[in-house]
Amino acid sequence: MPTMPDLPPIVEGPLSVVLFATPENATPPIVRPWLDWLDARGGASELILVVDGPLTGEPALPTHPRLRVLTHDKAEGEGRALRTGLAATTHPLVAYAPCHGDYKPEHVQALLDHRVPAEMLVGTPLEGKTDLREMDLVHLMSGYRAGVPMPLIPRVTGWLWRTFCWLVFNYPPVKLPGWLGVRRHLAWLGLRFVFALRYHDPLCPVRLFRRDILHRLPLQSRSAFVHVELLAKANFLGKIFGAEQVPLAVVPPKYRGDAGKLWRDMQRVMNHPDFGPVVVPPDTILPESP
Repeated sequence: MPTMPDLPPIVEGPLSVVLFATPENATPPIVRPWLDWLDARGGASELILVVDGPLTGEPALPTHPRLRVLTHDKAEGEGRALRTGLAATTHPLVAYAPCHGDYKPEHVQALLDHRVPAEMLVGTPLEGKTDLREMDLVHLMSGYRAGVPMPLIPRVTGWLWRTFCWLVFNYPPVKLPGWLGVRRHLAWLGLRFVFALRYHDPLCPVRLFRRDILHRLPLQSRSAFVHVELLAKANFLGKIFGAEQVPLAVVPPKYRGDAGKLWRDMQRVMNHPDFGPVVVPPDTILPESP
């Protein structure tokens, strides 16, 4: 882990959860467990449900003081839905996930509960402390969809690679917790080269982060590339990430044929990156000439 930033503890504070949904998935059986979880958590936490498209029929979403429902007049993409939801958050700690039966409140809870490995604190002012929750020390954490076990050949190849790195560099790479598929692992290699992202599942749509990083991270993507964009911009700005992605019991979905959309969004972010307005500290402003 990089040098510990001087960040205030945040895990025990109120939480804003954004669920982005298609009209078909904005249903009570999916939304209700999130409300029950926030009720059990207590405090002033909120749930913001963003429906990307007009609701059809009578979904009969629950009426609840924690719940706000925002809708788009037409489907505009996962990135736009996420932008709508994040703009509506009010609390310092934000989490987001798809409104889908595969993604559950316990996945966000796993990020909240994740402890800092003791070896990561060696050489820092926090060395020797135990039971520290990682989110209290970093700006951003992400999940890893680890619902598919690693096949034999990739598992053996990974073992050989880690052994080689340990013998040559005395630092073995992290053992991957699950199989994402050939396409996603190759995509990570490309994103590692372009954006220097060390997370192996940068498209995982489960995130937990401090809301104050958003003022320099206006999201430009329309597609699921928005999850990569968030990591890439935060990385460029020097934000502190969790040491590794937290394994989640989620099976990665099948390829949706959206490679073209992802590519166009990547080009948009690379060619015309938007980091918001530049904030100049007052003591660096030069006085006007007489």
